[in-house]
Amino acid sequence: MADEISRGAVSKKNAVRVYAALVVVAVCLAGAIFAAGVGIYFSTREITNTVADNLTLLVNISSGMFISSIEQIKQDTEYVAGMAERAYASGGLEKLISMLEDEIIQGPSFISLGVASPDGVVISKEKQGRAYAALSATEYRTYLENTPPKGVRIVGSAATDSGERLLRCHFRLNCGATFVAALPGDYFPQILSKSSYDTYNSGRAFVLDGQGNVIAGSRSGNESLLGVNLTNVPGGLGDIVKRALFGEKAESAVAQYDDKIVNAGRIICAYAPILHQNERWAFFATVPVSNTSIPKMRRLFIIAGLIFLAFGVIASVFLSAMQVKPYKKLDSQNALLAELNAKAESAGRAKGDFLSSMSHEIRTPLNAVIGMTAIAKNAKDENRRYECLTKIEKASRHLMGVINDILDMSKIEANKLELDGTDFSFGDMITRVSDIIAFRVEEKRQNYSIDIDAALPPFINSDEQRLAQVITNLLTNAVKFTPQNGDIRLTARLIEASQGGAEIEVSVKDSGIGISGEQQEKLFNSFQQADSGTSRKYGGTGLGLAISKRIVEMMNGRIWVESEPGRGARFSFRVRVRVAEAPESNADARPVNEKNTFEGKCVLLAEDIEINREIVRSLLEPTAVQIVDAVDGLDAVGKFAAEPEKYDVIFMDVQMPGLDGYDATRQIRSIGTDKAKNIPIIAMTANVFREDIDKCLAAGMDAHIGKPIDIEQVLEKLRFYLT
Repeated sequence: MADEISRGAVSKKNAVRVYAALVVVAVCLAGAIFAAGVGIYFSTREITNTVADNLTLLVNISSGMFISSIEQIKQDTEYVAGMAERAYASGGLEKLISMLEDEIIQGPSFISLGVASPDGVVISKEKQGRAYAALSATEYRTYLENTPPKGVRIVGSAATDSGERLLRCHFRLNCGATFVAALPGDYFPQILSKSSYDTYNSGRAFVLDGQGNVIAGSRSGNESLLGVNLTNVPGGLGDIVKRALFGEKAESAVAQYDDKIVNAGRIICAYAPILHQNERWAFFATVPVSNTSIPKMRRLFIIAGLIFLAFGVIASVFLSAMQVKPYKKLDSQNALLAELNAKAESAGRAKGDFLSSMSHEIRTPLNAVIGMTAIAKNAKDENRRYECLTKIEKASRHLMGVINDILDMSKIEANKLELDGTDFSFGDMITRVSDIIAFRVEEKRQNYSIDIDAALPPFINSDEQRLAQVITNLLTNAVKFTPQNGDIRLTARLIEASQGGAEIEVSVKDSGIGISGEQQEKLFNSFQQADSGTSRKYGGTGLGLAISKRIVEMMNGRIWVESEPGRGARFSFRVRVRVAEAPESNADARPVNEKNTFEGKCVLLAEDIEINREIVRSLLEPTAVQIVDAVDGLDAVGKFAAEPEKYDVIFMDVQMPGLDGYDATRQIRSIGTDKAKNIPIIAMTANVFREDIDKCLAAGMDAHIGKPIDIEQVLEKLRFYLT
């Protein structure tokens, strides 16, 4: 009997081994068939189609980048040309020469600037150390004849005497003269290199001007084509070039031709016309069919199929001699894999739901802003108009809160959220947070109470803004999900005190709708809300608690919730802080200007956008402060240098054309006078991340104000620097 049982066990083991071996062989055979099938699938036609798709994608991306670069060059040329014309009109030839010299030194791109009058008189300046041949009067006359009445024309040129190449931009001035600016010949190649055209080692990418001349190539092997006209090249390329430049349809296409330039055989070519104002350029991407990686890939798949087959035979022999692991472990692995797949699918659905929710949260207040604006424009009653403006303000602040949540979440995802420790009064911070939600509490007639442990240190060192953000999030949720006449209680108590430090706990308890156990598991997850139906009813991004959790964890703490449906909720968190000393009283502190009047003071406002200047002027009109506008950084430097004693403070935008706010600040500080070194310069910009603020301070600015502008913050800065 025992022998029969033993033989049965051995027979079962052998059956398992054979079954496992057959499975491995079947898998390897399937892999071999798949690899061979893929290799056969990649026929010459499929290779052509795949390469054509890749090249078309490259063309569409790079041509858009190229159009943006052309527009930037033309704007820079028109800007400097306007400066030249104004210089000549105000100070004649001497002022024009001085302006050209200054711009050629300061300008980041131009290496040669010149002006030619209609009678052929030429004035030009070149960067030091650049041995470029100057244009002759005849060449300038050619530019005069070929320059359109409006707009900038960019043309390539042959190599100069020094062997370098140039791109020249010419622009017709109002006086009839022509302004000509030269860029290095590698300007466009550097732009093309940003497209990372490295799909195929032997591929080319180049740009043609309106006459068919090659003016840029993305690879080092293309420099030999610079200046070559391709409209009459044999082998079919010339006809393709003519279709791209002079064809009736302005759309991208794919074609093939026989290469007659370097005899590379059959070429796949994708091209797109570049239409800009009245000019038409073209972007080309080409690659020889035989040199692409796909034929090699086909051979690789066929070889891989044979390897799979051989491996299957070897594996079947090897596995037949091995002890097969129990089925239970295999089932466990399958269960783990299924669980991971389920989590991945759940995360994908969560992000999709999050994007849908964000679209709703952004479009809803935006719809209110646009709709109320239209109503206000047509309203004849002042009360109705004021009501519309009030609703626009509320919707705008709500939209700003949504955007701030999204930006904070993006910082967390990129691990760029940082804390900034400062000494502050814990009680004052709680008071400010309570003031923020007070109007909502009064609106819903709720009962709000605060209980602060007397043992808490009155002054602590932590990130006041982020700690207040967490408490505000918890209180805002409590107000939102608690009905009218409900109860909300904020409690803060000391958990543990150690040498120089403390652990504190803050709780927010409400009598709201409550949260189920299943919903609690999702509360602190990124891109998830506890219940989609609740979010549709009450609104919100669902990011507040995820952001709060990350902030609390960065403060060496934790956050949790206790709740039951219909019985309210209690959100609590604990963080570790340092105990701080009470700040010393300052008897010599500056007097407070409670009336916010600054009559007799003058502000220099450097801002390139007119509507932003209008907003600042209107908001500060009640303060009686004088405001002088500067339309860009160069204008700000010039006005300050002309009358330094006139100005008491400078508001400096950061992103401005020509000279930006950073460089304008550095130039003002470098003037050398005490006034230039000490005048308060305050950044007024939409760049509000921590690294943006640090960059402003590093450039020599004294403070930072973010956009959209908060008038109270502006008044606070003015009171500090002007009182």
